[in-house]
Amino acid sequence: MSIEFEEQQNLILPGDLLECEKNNKIIHILGQGIYLTYDNMLYHNNKLLATNAGIEQYKTIGSNNVCNIEYNSKRYIPQQGDYVIATVTNSYSTHFVCSIANFSNTVHLPYANFPQATKKNRPKYENGDLVYCRVKLLRKNLPAELECMDSETGNKDGFGILEAEAGRHSAVLNCSLAYCRELLFNDKEFLLLTKLVKNNLGFEVAIGVNGKIWICTKSLTETLCVYKILEACEKVNRSEHDGIIEKFVKEFIK
Repeated sequence: MSIEFEEQQNLILPGDLLECEKNNKIIHILGQGIYLTYDNMLYHNNKLLATNAGIEQYKTIGSNNVCNIEYNSKRYIPQQGDYVIATVTNSYSTHFVCSIANFSNTVHLPYANFPQATKKNRPKYENGDLVYCRVKLLRKNLPAELECMDSETGNKDGFGILEAEAGRHSAVLNCSLAYCRELLFNDKEFLLLTKLVKNNLGFEVAIGVNGKIWICTKSLTETLCVYKILEACEKVNRSEHDGIIEKFVKEFIK
């Protein structure tokens, strides 16, 4: 999959018409922060408006042109296709009830949305378990629906329960949504996780765009080290990341 970014970035305020709309660029996928007005049923003269203040980004992923508004926020609103870390809060005969953000509506994780799931072969999760999943479906006036597999192939693809194996230690870091998106999608320019690996820090990580990062390492000190590094790097420039990594590695590891 190839991703190409446009050099030009524009500051957008809520209600503004997008620059890509003014320039008559073809958009195949709409990202967060954009609203399509429904002036008529045939989509003629419909407009793309910004719903959040931020930077308009226009990029090409494969053969599709994607446009979104990059903004910093701590309130998460589910979007179809988002990778999230959900907390199981209840279970019923057909689905789990999960929470993906504090003080927000709950979402549903049906048993059928697990790989090789049948009526007899149901996943057994307890209240409080963390699950890495993807937003599958959004419905008006109904809870969003999650899935723990690739809908096309039926494979697990890294989704499922997040738990540390025997002898390992894990932690969950709460941070801003923009920081999670940088770590998850901008791996060519935002090299923080790569730098951690180069400093001989072996760890597992799951990043949800709902503002949660799950970390798991072989020891408690390494877990605290990675946690502190990720927490500190959120509030500084990229040029300061090397110094922060060196500081915490010396404090916790060496």
